[in-house]
Amino acid sequence: MRTRAVSVGRRLAALVGVQVATAAVLIGVAFASYDRLASDLAFMHRYVLARIEGLSDAIEYAAQLKLAAEAAPETPPDVLLMKRWRHDVHLFLERYRNEWAVAANTSDDARLFHADLERADRGGLVTEEMGAINDVARSLGRIETKLASAGSDGHVAASVENDARDLRTALRRLLRVQVAFVRIENAAIERRSGETYRWMWIIGILGLLGSLALGLHVRHAIAPRIQRLVQQVQRFKELGVHQRVLEQGRDEIAILANAIDAGLAAIAAQERERERFLAIVAHELKTPMTSILGYTELALSRPESAEVRARALGLVRSHASRLGRLIDDLLLAA
Repeated sequence: MRTRAVSVGRRLAALVGVQVATAAVLIGVAFASYDRLASDLAFMHRYVLARIEGLSDAIEYAAQLKLAAEAAPETPPDVLLMKRWRHDVHLFLERYRNEWAVAANTSDDARLFHADLERADRGGLVTEEMGAINDVARSLGRIETKLASAGSDGHVAASVENDARDLRTALRRLLRVQVAFVRIENAAIERRSGETYRWMWIIGILGLLGSLALGLHVRHAIAPRIQRLVQQVQRFKELGVHQRVLEQGRDEIAILANAIDAGLAAIAAQERERERFLAIVAHELKTPMTSILGYTELALSRPESAEVRARALGLVRSHASRLGRLIDDLLLAA
């Protein structure tokens, strides 16, 4: 039965290709995950942790401002120091508005962070953040107005206390928003890490299954055909009969089968030539031997006739000489 030739090389190339593709995809996923994680951590550092650090300093300035306002009018107020504290909080507010406010941030990281907020159903935190920023700005505006006219008046400085308390409240509210941002971003990072882990598992398993399937495919292309070649060689060894193995195509197994066929055919042809040669040699050796035996018998049967015996012995010597030459030629040919 004629079978369809399958290229072993192509199957092996496909197997290697699947393994290389699997490794390439896994490396790509790993690099993409690393880049995304690095981006998330950079966003956390630049826009979240830095805000919390600035908020800590601003809350401390507001606390000092509140304590100074509570101490007046019993203690002469240091209005210049209170103005500096107010100014430091104002600098933090301006930086927050210009660099850190989520609503005003147009970077790709901020866009992804907005998506994380929406996924967590916490989009209202952006509005809450802006409300806290506006409360801080209003409290600072009232404190600035009062400190501008305070001079050395302890009672005016003391009136700043309520506004300083409101300022601290607004800053703590803003801090709570930042803590919520940190938790949401941390949950998003964990979710993306889990997704990457699952994708790497899926790709690895698919690559392994593909490699196993192609490995079996390669075995199916090699094992039965090799087995047929082994059986053919074994049959030739036991019976001396050569039957051509029908392997189509130009793949590696077909080339091997054709080479074995050619070798076995050559051996079979040589065997036939050897048998023919031996048959010819046997015939050539049989003819003089028969003549020698015949003439020898004739000479022995007619001892009284010298002429007949001499003629018979001459023929025996002639055929013996021919037989000797044939034997010499056979030995030289061997």
